[in-house]
This record gives sequence, structure tokens and C-alpha cells, in this order.
Amino acid sequence: MLSSHVEGFPNVLLEAMAIGLPVISTDCSSGPRELLAPATDPMKKTRVVDIARYGILTPPFQDLHKKTTEPLVPAEIHLSSAMQLMLEDKTIQAHYRQMASLRARMFSEEVIEKKWVDLLEEAAVIRKMVTDEINTDYSDI
Repeated sequence: MLSSHVEGFPNVLLEAMAIGLPVISTDCSSGPRELLAPATDPMKKTRVVDIARYGILTPPFQDLHKKTTEPLVPAEIHLSSAMQLMLEDKTIQAHYRQMASLRARMFSEEVIEKKWVDLLEEAAVIRKMVTDEINTDYSDI
């Protein structure tokens, strides 16, 4: 369960997924949505419990300076509901364990290395095309 207000890339979420743990995260700025619901708009923020493809997203927290004596706000209630759902529903737990492992493999060293190699090879091809164009003699045209 990740309850961050802001993330860059949520490593702890991916690490939990890599060992097959089902995950719940607040839909905070940058990271959790991209990891758990990659086909959705990363600028979207859920207002309810979002049963996403690779984990559960809950609304982000707005007030970081809330006193513990104050009543729960909707984001806290949604997070609590998501936690209860994950703990009590063994079918959802099993589903997200499987999906977590699947998603984590998409970030394996081999997959990321291949993406870098492909990118660098594509850049080399483009560079050669540009260099060839620059060095082309058009004087006989």
C-alpha cells in the first residue's frame, strides 16, 4: 500500500509487484497510475476506488496537515475500503498477485536493456541518414 502525495517513479510499488504482492496506491501525481493503469490518461485522478488493470488506485490526499482528531475525509475512506476489499476478497488478491508479477516483468533488466538498444540503433540509423544527406553532392543537378 503506497499512500504518497507525490511520486516520480514508484520503485517500492514495482518492487512489491516483482515479488507478486497485490498493490494499492493513492493516485498521486506522477507514477502510480502509469504503473497500475498504463492505458489510461496519466493526468486523470480517480475520485473513487479504481479497480485498475495491475492494482487498485484510490483518490490522492489533499490535506497533508490534517489533525488525527478530525473526521476521515473521502480519500481516507476510499483507501480504507480498498484495503478492506484486498484483504477480504481472495479472488481479487489472487488476480492482482498474478497481474503484479506480469507487470513487473515488463520492467525487467532484459526488457529495459532491449528498449535502450533499440532506441540507440534507431538513433544511429537516423544519424547516418542525416549525415548521408549532408554529404550528398548535388552539384550535378
